[in-house]
Amino acid sequence: MQPLEGYYIKTVIGYEEGAFCVVNSVRYDASQPKSTTFYIIAEKLVNDAKLEVNLLGSNAVRLVPSTYYSKNWGNPEFEYDLKQGVQTIEFNALYSAPFSCGAKANYANLEVFYNGLSLTAADDGSYAVPYVKPENPELIPVLTFNNTGRMTIPARLEVSGDEAATITYGPLDTPAKAPISFLAGTKVTIKSSYEYSSATLNGENLEQKNGCYEFAVATGANTVVITKEDSGVGNIAETAALSYDGATVAAPGADIEIYAITGACVAKAHDAFDATRLPAGIYVVRAAGRTLKIVRR
Repeated sequence: MQPLEGYYIKTVIGYEEGAFCVVNSVRYDASQPKSTTFYIIAEKLVNDAKLEVNLLGSNAVRLVPSTYYSKNWGNPEFEYDLKQGVQTIEFNALYSAPFSCGAKANYANLEVFYNGLSLTAADDGSYAVPYVKPENPELIPVLTFNNTGRMTIPARLEVSGDEAATITYGPLDTPAKAPISFLAGTKVTIKSSYEYSSATLNGENLEQKNGCYEFAVATGANTVVITKEDSGVGNIAETAALSYDGATVAAPGADIEIYAITGACVAKAHDAFDATRLPAGIYVVRAAGRTLKIVRR
């Protein structure tokens, strides 16, 4: 039994002795006097999803839908032999996803990134692609293969200061609890769980938009430190501005925190801090809900 062209059999249900049950195969046995009624549920294969694939390197990669539908009832089987460059694949999300993929040869030199997130290979060298259909149809997930033989230097993102923060990349999001490797240049959004917060990336202030911080990760370490802030509009207005004269950090009436570019807090004070005690380097100062970058030479 197999479906008509353009369709696939989703389910076959048998009715016997007053009960319905899902069956995986049908076998005719003339010696059995019983008869069974089968209900076949088929659906049309409509391409309702897209995946942009970017293959870096000359070696071909094979992308195979790993759905169980294609393993039953003579349903159609698909596979995509990818070539170098950018191409868009259209498919039926329910029928085809998730995918598995791997190089036709030389698995060891293949790297795979889904929306910039580095994927980990299985023991046989293949990769599972966790396709998620975006709510916005104009947003197309990107699957990138590096099969050049030259391993990329990943962008490693680590977030501290807010255990409940989330990282969004493309249509996916993940808790910011552990370091994550991305393809350099991937755009990410970090959403803080705090009502009021501030954040730095490798010691530099990040601009906040609606409680989120958006930026593109760079090669190497990307260390984000999120600090919970009070709304404190009245308190800030009542204190003097945070200032630095080349030797002393001043914030009358406020607690002062000094952070190294790595995100580690290296000093704390109240009202004022003698910055000449710091080794040469770049530091971020926080006080009364304000932030200031200073340079010690």
